[in-house]
Amino acid sequence: MLVQKESVHAVVRRCNAMGKRVALGGPYVTTTIEDLPDVDHIFLGEAETTLPQFIETLRRELPGVPIKRWSGRHLSLTPVADFHLADLKRYSSMSVQYSRGCPFNCEFCDIIEIYGRVPRTKSNQQIIAELDALLQLGWRGTVFIVDDNFYR
Repeated sequence: MLVQKESVHAVVRRCNAMGKRVALGGPYVTTTIEDLPDVDHIFLGEAETTLPQFIETLRRELPGVPIKRWSGRHLSLTPVADFHLADLKRYSSMSVQYSRGCPFNCEFCDIIEIYGRVPRTKSNQQIIAELDALLQLGWRGTVFIVDDNFYR
């Protein structure tokens, strides 16, 4: 996601100029933490599991508080995605992520840099709940199962 680097820096500069707090996360942040612009919060790994703590901290936070790093590595705690927030008519397929991380060191892949060497998976019940959520919203199209590795 390095193609987003310049725009991320530009958006952060604009937010800083307006005195807004900034939280960053995702592949670019996780892989290039030393090159990040001035931000208030950094999310590494699974933000889904640390978001509730972040929101509570944000409610109590005072300006000038040092940067906080949030790190999560527990897909088993990831809630069902809020698919209802998406305009499903604008998508040709939906994604349900099963795993993150990989124990291998393939030269062409950056999964271990982004998600680490320890594979984490969702339970069967979590995957079924996500598929059921899509079904209940009327989705009848393609579902892409996102899996960082297929060795299991």
